[in-house]
Order: sequence, then structure tokens, then C-alpha cells
Amino acid sequence: MGFDISRTISKSIPVTFRKVKFGFSEKNTSKYWHNNSPFVSFFWSAMSTAFPEGELFFMDTGRYFKDEINNPELKATVEEFIRQEAHHTYQHKRLNNMMVEHGFDMHKYENWFGMWLRGVRKVLPKKLQLSVSMALEHFTANFAHQYLANPKYTEGVDTEVKALWSWHAAEEVEHKGVLYDLYYEVGGGYFGRVVTLAPAWTMLIALTLLAQAEMLAKDGKLLNVGDNVKGLWYLVGPTGLVTAMLPEFFRYFKPGFHPWDVNDKELMDSWYRNNGEYITNLKVVA
Repeated sequence: MGFDISRTISKSIPVTFRKVKFGFSEKNTSKYWHNNSPFVSFFWSAMSTAFPEGELFFMDTGRYFKDEINNPELKATVEEFIRQEAHHTYQHKRLNNMMVEHGFDMHKYENWFGMWLRGVRKVLPKKLQLSVSMALEHFTANFAHQYLANPKYTEGVDTEVKALWSWHAAEEVEHKGVLYDLYYEVGGGYFGRVVTLAPAWTMLIALTLLAQAEMLAKDGKLLNVGDNVKGLWYLVGPTGLVTAMLPEFFRYFKPGFHPWDVNDKELMDSWYRNNGEYITNLKVVA
């Protein structure tokens, strides 16, 4: 099964479903909700269109293998993971619909991601589909880490939209090891784990940038050189968001890798402690 066969004890933490409410759709939120930047606002809005189909794909890969789980704690964790992902879908559909009201065809972009993942479902066997999900979860978990750890990435963001992304980031950190543990529980190995990482990250980023470019063109901002240069610096400059994720991309190839080798639990705990007003069904983490 590969180099990671000796990994027998999970480092993951418990996962808990939280129901939340954000007020961005109840007010006149600007389409340039990220620091008044069309480039960065549309980048995040385009990324949001990945989640309805992406989260469904994650849930389905979890459901498919659920009956093969012998560890009762892992089985319960997978169930909570699925509930979390379903709520992420709901909240991002609300955000996407807000941008529809600003005149953008967000449902078309959602379908772009859906077409890609339907192709994955058609071509790849179930265990490699789980590997794709695991690779994309690694992407979102590391996006989440950067979003929560570095205030410069959230400077000037609309308060309610920031709350949604920060909550989503906190839960991505929380459940970042779930599909990894599931993969090895059902007999996955090293090669099957790493072979999907580069294609999955490439497709996610490419479709996001394509949707972002179309949004900029529709809004008449595609040739807004000043904002675009600042936006590219935000993403791929020396300390850019995507640049900061590269070490974790390469760490994934390490034999014996586990997502929780980087323990960023305090990032999620801090957000829950300080933002309990958004959580409607639970007490804040103490």
C-alpha cells in the first residue's frame, strides 16, 4: 500500500457540526466587498462557486466508503464532516446568489466545476475519487490556515462576508484530516494519495481564474491595470496567498505525511471564541 502503511494512529481532532447565520444578504453588500478591489473580490467570489459542486463531491466520496469504516470514532467523524460540508454548500450558495444580484452568472461558474467533477466521477475509480477529494481538502485547509493566520489577507473585507469565509476556514482546519484518515482506513496507499494532488490543485485554480477573468470582463475591469497588479501581488507576490501555500503543497509528498503534523487548532478555536454571535446551535469553544 505504499510508504504510509505504518501510520496507524490518527492525529486528527473531533469534528462538530455548527449551524451559523451571516447577514450579508440582508444588506446592500458591495460587489467589491474585498477592500474595494474588483480583482480580489472577484477572485474570492469565483472561488466560492467551486464549493456547491466541490462539497457535494467530498460528501459523496465520504458516503461511499462509510460502510467500510471499522473505527466507530472515525465513522462518527465522517458523519459530522458531511453535515459540515452540506452547511458550507448552503452558505456559499447564498454568497453566490448575492453576486447573481450584482449581475454575474455564478451558476454557470458553478457548473464549470460540476462538469470537471462529473468527469472525475466518470473516469476514476472510487478510491482515486477519494484521493482527489483529499487533495482538494488539503488545498482548502491551507487556504484556510493562511486566511485565519495572516490579517493582511482579510484587510478591508466586508464584515459579514469575512465572517462567512472565516467560519468556513475554521471548519476546514477542523476537519482537514478526516478524508485522509478515511483513505487509509479503507486501504489507500502512498502513490494513490499523491498522484492526484497537482492535477486537482491545477484544475481548481485554473477554473477559478477563468471565472474571475470573465467576471472582470463583464464588469469592465479586466484591463484595470493598477488593481490587477495589486491583486496579483496579493495572490502570487513573494508573500502572496497562493505563494504562502507552496510549502504545504510539497509537504504532501512526504512519506508519513499527516495534515495535523501542522497543529493550527488554536486558529479555529480563536475564531469560535471571538465570533460566537454567528453560531446559532452551539456554545462557543471555551
